Amino acid sequence: PNPMRFNQDGGIIWYQLTKDMDIELRVYNIRAQEIYKQNFDSGSNGGKGGSNNYNEVTFDTVEVGAELPCGVYIFILINNNKVLAKGKVLIVG
Repeated sequence: PNPMRFNQDGGIIWYQLTKDMDIELRVYNIRAQEIYKQNFDSGSNGGKGGSNNYNEVTFDTVEVGAELPCGVYIFILINNNKVLAKGKVLIVG
């Protein structure tokens, strides 16, 4: 399943964590330019864990500062300077 969805207005990424933890989410374009970065506290949306909890993070063109065109995007989830997950997504229009 694709854990990320974009359109020209913004994007949504969702993921599960095994337990509550502080998380840093970073999203990069194919040129390795960081287009989004957000920190989430343990237990809040973005940092909540458990098998029944999905974290859903929405960001729009205001937060990113530009439209999000079709293309390849890379995302990473970081906790305590350790990469927990990473992936890439191809978005076609």
